[in-house]
Formats: sequence, C-alpha cells, structure tokens
Amino acid sequence: MGDGRADAALENAAIGHPAVAAAAVIGVKHPKWQERPLLFVVRKPGRTLEREEIFEFLAKQVARLCVPDEVIFLESLPVGGTGTVQKTVLREKYGSVFGLAGGEAHEN
Repeated sequence: MGDGRADAALENAAIGHPAVAAAAVIGVKHPKWQERPLLFVVRKPGRTLEREEIFEFLAKQVARLCVPDEVIFLESLPVGGTGTVQKTVLREKYGSVFGLAGGEAHEN
C-alpha cells in the first residue's frame, strides 16, 4: 500500500458501507510484507459495525490484497484546518500497530 490511489480506493470502499461515517487508510510497516494498509473507521451515530463485517464488505469491493489486516474504530478522525484528515497524526499514533500483541484491532 502507501499508494495514494490504492488508499483512496480503500477509503471510498469503506465509506460505501451504510454504517461508516468516515474512513482513512495509512500504510504501516509489516514484519512479513513491507507495508500493509491500516483502516480507521468512524461509525455513523447509532450504528454498529464490527471488524469482520467491514472486512467481508471490503472483500467484495476491492482486491483481496487491499483488504486490511487491521481496523481501528475511532470516535472521529483528526482533521486539519483545511478539512482534510491529518494522516501524519494517525501515523504517529498508530504507525506500529502490527507490533501489538495478538494483532487485535483497538477501539478508542
């Protein structure tokens, strides 16, 4: 990943899910693959969405290789003054997610 077009395609696919209000993707280092996508999802108010559900949805929308290994559910995405997602903030905070014990997705 790390390719802006691939990241944007994955973000757009995720936003296509009826329970997703916003999504962002960053590339993070992976021990086996050089880099893998990490998906951040903000759920729509009052909606539920679990890890496997979003992955199953994405598997029908994008190439299997593009389906992320991890998703992190957030209350909101960091947005800068221009209204764009600050992916540098996400990279600083979550850039080593694949080092987490058990590879579990986290919710903050």
